[in-house]
Amino acid sequence: DLRDQVIEQLIQGWQDHRDTLALLQEWARSDPDSRLRATTIKQLAQGWKDHPYILPLLEEWARSYNYSFEQLAEGGQDQPWLWEFLCDRTLHDPFEHKGQRTYNPRKIALEAILKYYPNHSQTRSLLQDRAEHDPDPKLRKFAQKQLSLRMKN
Repeated sequence: DLRDQVIEQLIQGWQDHRDTLALLQEWARSDPDSRLRATTIKQLAQGWKDHPYILPLLEEWARSYNYSFEQLAEGGQDQPWLWEFLCDRTLHDPFEHKGQRTYNPRKIALEAILKYYPNHSQTRSLLQDRAEHDPDPKLRKFAQKQLSLRMKN
């Protein structure tokens, strides 16, 4: 897609230009194309992860757009608040299945925890809790499977 190429060119040639970050933030916030928003968020997480405004913005977007959890975790796994944020989303996101193609934000947050915090002292207990108590049967099954895989290792 042409717009994806524009984003790549901005990152490659104009990352240090004062307007590039603002333009990408605007696209990530309000572009009507969700795929372009996702691409932009990923680029912001990768290219500006040390910028003081990016991680709070990624957190804001993660609350609004499910696909942001991965970018958030990728860009800020060394941030002390990120574990708590992902746990909160795993435990308290009000998601309910309303169709086949709906992505559960609790599952996406849990997957990010398993990928970026597999050895955290509370990961296993969180996984156990979701395996027993999550209102979504698909997430309970996923958590049960992850627990059994961890028992084998």
